[in-house]
Amino acid sequence: MTDQYVGNSVDSRAVDIKFPRGQMILVAIAAVAVGIIGLVSPRLAMGSIGLIFGAFLVIVGILRVSEAHPLAAGSTTNWPQVVLGSLVVVTGVLCLNNPFRTAAALTIVIGAGWIIDGIASIYGAFASTRERRWQAGIVGGVSIVAGILLIVLPHASLAALVWMASLLSIAIGVNLLVFLIAFRQRDAA
Repeated sequence: MTDQYVGNSVDSRAVDIKFPRGQMILVAIAAVAVGIIGLVSPRLAMGSIGLIFGAFLVIVGILRVSEAHPLAAGSTTNWPQVVLGSLVVVTGVLCLNNPFRTAAALTIVIGAGWIIDGIASIYGAFASTRERRWQAGIVGGVSIVAGILLIVLPHASLAALVWMASLLSIAIGVNLLVFLIAFRQRDAA
């Protein structure tokens, strides 16, 4: 399907997208509900992050171990893969045991990544010959500061991220509901 543009707007006759209305309403309500849960109980939301990450690690670890065993006759087992997969499973179980600590640890890892990215951006700004290289330097500096804050204040940083994600979730859900109501009124007319 190609879009036909009239000036800066899309010709509404050319764009006819059909969404399952009931499913879209459920998605909007779920987004608002998740956002409210995050605002009312940020600790519950932080724990959920740790639980999801722990379950993910257990699944990935099991897959690594299963991939290490040969399916073909005469092949040998990849023992480093078995050891690594087992360590990932153990790490996942530890995450499931204490999901709040896991969420804080993830915040620290993200902070370290932001610091490394900031250093790379500043280095790239000095190595570049572009006219606006100072922008990369500023972004790199902000990234380093944000990374340091995440590492020094992991719980406060995670709480702030949960609040922002919760507010965004509510905004998306409400916006989707308004969108669905507007289109229903448009289709009824």
